[in-house]
Amino acid sequence: MSPAPKTEPVPVMPPIWSDAQREAAFNTWLNPLARTHGLLVGSLRSASADASFRRYFRIDSAQGSRIIMDAPPAQEDCRPFVKVAQLMAQAGLHVPQVVAWDQAQGFMLLSDLGAQTMMQLIKRDDPEANRGWYLQAVDALIAWQIASIPGVLPPYDAALLRRELELFPDWYLARHRGVAVVGEVRTTLDHAFTQIIQNNLAWPSVYVHRDFMPRNLMVDVAPLRSMLMHGPGLVASPRARTAGSARHTALPPEGTISPWGARRRNSLHAATIQRCFISFWLSPRSRPTPATSFVWPPTPAARCT
Repeated sequence: MSPAPKTEPVPVMPPIWSDAQREAAFNTWLNPLARTHGLLVGSLRSASADASFRRYFRIDSAQGSRIIMDAPPAQEDCRPFVKVAQLMAQAGLHVPQVVAWDQAQGFMLLSDLGAQTMMQLIKRDDPEANRGWYLQAVDALIAWQIASIPGVLPPYDAALLRRELELFPDWYLARHRGVAVVGEVRTTLDHAFTQIIQNNLAWPSVYVHRDFMPRNLMVDVAPLRSMLMHGPGLVASPRARTAGSARHTALPPEGTISPWGARRRNSLHAATIQRCFISFWLSPRSRPTPATSFVWPPTPAARCT
């Protein structure tokens, strides 16, 4: 939960409803919760939305702010979100707590991780100053991976990996750049994608978040906070899967528009891999067998997955 609201008035932008019936159902659900949890209904305002039918509101209370998820059950299944949030909490990560959930109607009251993202704290003109934030994010990611249990989340299989890789030629090359993805271009991509998929699937399988990037990491800058239970905050991804442990090693620095020179990027990758190696080796659950030992130095393909 974020700190208690300050005395200055909070700008309120009430949510807009296109469905009067759903609005009525929401108010019927919210009013009893407001009495139980001390929610200030008049402070209800839009918080954010994502690339789905879900949307989020923020509401104040005497103890601090909360988040409300509106996820129409006909379009959204909240069960994966709740499951992944529980798995992340068990891993020691700072994730929203489910305070109340009406599964049938798709309304959920959550603790609030705040409104400040890691992206907002990144200094674009001083990449080295961002190193500490990235390594803290890496530590949280490693904790998530070490907690992996086989068979709990759907696999990040070859079909899903290829479907996501195909976004590059379909959306970037063809639509954005106007490149015809045929002939030698198509052959080169097919070969590269096959190598990437084979390399990724050869690594030990661990939990992945799929939206792990500075824009989705909520940061509490209060001093003396640990980087697990108290930050960075992670919003559970219902799309979470298990995939090769190499998949996330390159994500933190590339997940921002900040300029990263090759030397700083390689240095951060080396620190990331070192942290992964030490943490996984010291964890009995994740210690590699001879058949799945870590490769040092990692292959170029491993750094690109």
